[in-house]
Amino acid sequence: FSNLVCKLHLCSECYCKDGKCESWLSLFNEAIKKRNASLCAKIKPPSCRDLCYDYLETHVEIKTDKTEYEQGEKVEIKVVNNLDKPIIYNEVISCGLSFWRLERFENGEWKEVYYRIPCKWEYPQHHPSKLDPNETLEYVWDGKIINSTWELDFAPPGRYRIVFPYGIPKIFETKELGNLICEVYPKIPVELEELLKNGNWKKLGNESCIMKMKSYNGTYKICAKEDIERCWCRCVAKDVWSINDIVKIDIENVSCYGKKYHIKFKNETYHCYPEDTENYQYFGVGYLGYLEMAKSDKTFTEFIIKAKKPDWLISTYGKCKTDEDCYKSGCSGEICQSKFEEPQYSICIARPLPENFYCKCIDGRCQWVSNT
Repeated sequence: FSNLVCKLHLCSECYCKDGKCESWLSLFNEAIKKRNASLCAKIKPPSCRDLCYDYLETHVEIKTDKTEYEQGEKVEIKVVNNLDKPIIYNEVISCGLSFWRLERFENGEWKEVYYRIPCKWEYPQHHPSKLDPNETLEYVWDGKIINSTWELDFAPPGRYRIVFPYGIPKIFETKELGNLICEVYPKIPVELEELLKNGNWKKLGNESCIMKMKSYNGTYKICAKEDIERCWCRCVAKDVWSINDIVKIDIENVSCYGKKYHIKFKNETYHCYPEDTENYQYFGVGYLGYLEMAKSDKTFTEFIIKAKKPDWLISTYGKCKTDEDCYKSGCSGEICQSKFEEPQYSICIARPLPENFYCKCIDGRCQWVSNT
């Protein structure tokens, strides 16, 4: 990031906004803060615009297909890992939830809102999953949230953001087992970390073992080929490795998913996995926080949901210069027209006007607009 800071003068050029001089740096900072590439596209100087894109390309990015939506419109969500290393995220596979969190800005702060009914009788299954460099996640949100009566309803107008929490796991180097990622409870002590990296390793046993599966009655049977292919089998090879005669390592083999290492040191057992493990959640890891992280972070993108205009609100788009040139006509005031037009009439149906819409002069034409 230090190299980027040195180049910030590229965005010091000014432009005119609403009759005032503004620096492109303010838009640059907004794009970086919101991590929104669509804001980078609005920057006119090529050097500043490219710098904005370069910065975002070195981060985990989450974006939506638009920045403004009408109430009830679907929102396309996409996450891109622009880092040069894998990240870990929570893939919540139960209760209808997904890898992202929805928040709404209310009373000066961001508050989480549910877009699916939360689990009532069980904890959601937060499965940590890996997203490799340049890989993406995609989701289409239907625009609905849980309302005050615990029913799905379209999200009300307002300011929203999609939040994507993620982590970069800490890597533990070893002399014989390659790089490992480990659970944080119990946490690997510094002394053990040094032994894994530089200790005197000895091979004591065979890594292979007889794969077995648990039957419905609680007994274990040796796995047939079809059982292994269905990912139902596992076994533990005891005391395969020793380090300095004070560390012993068991290796658990799980069909379809690979290895888990049980590292025994000073009356405690620590649990680790190969760095390239794809599906370590199946070994029993529950939450993202169960893995020791070198860094935990989150990225987000904001958008606006505007009120949906009722079909019976009519805009004549008559010419105007100011809002005073526009007025509401018709039986219930449902027609927005210009004072320079002939009065408009409608079928008389008494109904209240929606609170979020106003008859305004926009781009020289009288029309209904939402205040959200």
